[in-house]
Amino acid sequence: LWMIPETAQVQELGQADINGILQAVRADIQDFAAVTRTPLHYLVPDNASGSAEGAALAREGLVFKAEDRINRVTPGWAKVMSLMFSWIGDDERAQLLDLEPLWRSAERYSLSERGDANSKFQDIPFRSRMSLIGQFSPAEIAEMETERAGEALLTEALLQPPVTQEATTAEREDQTTDQFRDIATGDIVELAQGVGQVEHIMLGGVLGITGSEFAVTASATNPAVQVRLWERVNGVWTATPNVVGVSYSTITRLPDLPAA
Repeated sequence: LWMIPETAQVQELGQADINGILQAVRADIQDFAAVTRTPLHYLVPDNASGSAEGAALAREGLVFKAEDRINRVTPGWAKVMSLMFSWIGDDERAQLLDLEPLWRSAERYSLSERGDANSKFQDIPFRSRMSLIGQFSPAEIAEMETERAGEALLTEALLQPPVTQEATTAEREDQTTDQFRDIATGDIVELAQGVGQVEHIMLGGVLGITGSEFAVTASATNPAVQVRLWERVNGVWTATPNVVGVSYSTITRLPDLPAA
């Protein structure tokens, strides 16, 4: 029940039309998106419909803007890193000309696009290909190189005939020796990674992936040696699936596996 004065007048009004206001706001948003090079569907969700090519063109301006901002702030961040290294007393890494901030690529590609491009640019070195095309970080690339080196050693080990722990006398006569030590295939050796068994000795070439930090260059005076690591489990020595490549001069022959 409404209590209104006697002189009050009551009447029915029609629905107000606010389409003009909404269109004016939408026009302002469109102008804002154009000036800031922001895809319109980022600001107006119902504008997301359209072709993939149209979406790529709309995103192109945003990519250019991001690249422009990266170019603008890179010198400033290099100075920040230089000051940080100077503050901790690392004058060598504080050299401003040697510092370069690393940024993620402003343009993100799908897995299918990266896979297709990677297959077409096999002539580019692995690290550059993974950085420019794969868009992986330096830490991820380093981890991939480690895995590739391990796979290469494992593949080479699988291609070799199985080696028993006790090599025959005839086999030992054919193995490489030098003026300091006598290490042959099948011998138990001690190395930086622990204890292992020699599986292969190379007098020339490269053991592992050429150019990687795990590659071992072989020579007649210092051969490359492929060693399968052993580990002690519950007091019993057992061969592991891990295979490493080392220089002949860095290992020491053991008469037998160390006592448990």
